[in-house]
Amino acid sequence: GMEHTTLHLLYSRFWHKFLFDIGVVPTKEPYAERRSHGVVLAGDLQKMSKSRGNVVNPDEIIKIYGADSLRVYEMFMGPFSQMIPWSTQGLVGVRRFLERIWLLGAIWQNNAGRAPRLCSASSREIATPQPLRALARNDNDITTLLHQTIKKVSEDLEAMRFNTAVAALMILTNRLNEATEQCCHAEFISASSANAVDSGTSVALSAGSAAGMTTYAMLRRAYETLLILLAPFAPHIAEELWQKLGHKKSIFLEKWPQYDPKLIRQNTFDLVIQINGKLRDRVKAEIGITKQEAEKLARASSKGKQFLVGKQIKKVIFIRDKLINLVV
Repeated sequence: GMEHTTLHLLYSRFWHKFLFDIGVVPTKEPYAERRSHGVVLAGDLQKMSKSRGNVVNPDEIIKIYGADSLRVYEMFMGPFSQMIPWSTQGLVGVRRFLERIWLLGAIWQNNAGRAPRLCSASSREIATPQPLRALARNDNDITTLLHQTIKKVSEDLEAMRFNTAVAALMILTNRLNEATEQCCHAEFISASSANAVDSGTSVALSAGSAAGMTTYAMLRRAYETLLILLAPFAPHIAEELWQKLGHKKSIFLEKWPQYDPKLIRQNTFDLVIQINGKLRDRVKAEIGITKQEAEKLARASSKGKQFLVGKQIKKVIFIRDKLINLVV
């Protein structure tokens, strides 16, 4: 535990400085960088101790929740250097997160033959994604989030901010779940997650149209990239899902995804539509739209246009990439 850190550090530094003084080692300090880990406390905020009877047995946790659930939870429960209490409820939440990733894997396994040309694209191609103009607006949003996640996880791993890296993976997983549901037939929407996880419920992705095929390929590559990012945290699940997708080589032989700085920036925003200063609607709009374009969106807004019936617009207040206010 932390109480041993000081003595261990003094001991190692003493010997290293002695070796430096006699010319055996080239540096004054033994470590280029040092990180002190925190302590996992019991649920009662006391230090775990056999005498107190509050020890959490890892073997028992693994039997119930799995090794990867324990690994991910320990990295997600808080900053690396802090003292944090154990929470079985938090562990259950991590287990559900991994189950969502497993469910997505079941979907892609069951649809492996529907679009072989598109789905054969390697996840490494995410470093050179399709041009933004070739993607639908929803695809743009996912592409942006994907590259933001690659950047976030890569930087957090280097800085040992494991908890925020896992949080970023959770956000990406939720978004991919939403997007995948939009591409699925009704039988998937009505299927329960539990049945799909346990029995591998067969679902069919809608990939008939050209736009659908584009989304299909993009979601597949995004999911494979998610698995690569997940691998350092949940190696067993990531490897198994990777193999089930048809890959012959280990996921740990894949190149780490690289983000495109041009795609980090969000290309759309929620345009706030106000009428006489009151919020009436929010609609998706392209960043950089003009005042005239924003006014057209406001006039066409399903929720806002009812407040314009029989009214004359006297003034338009426009704040770029934020809101438009129609004064009637």
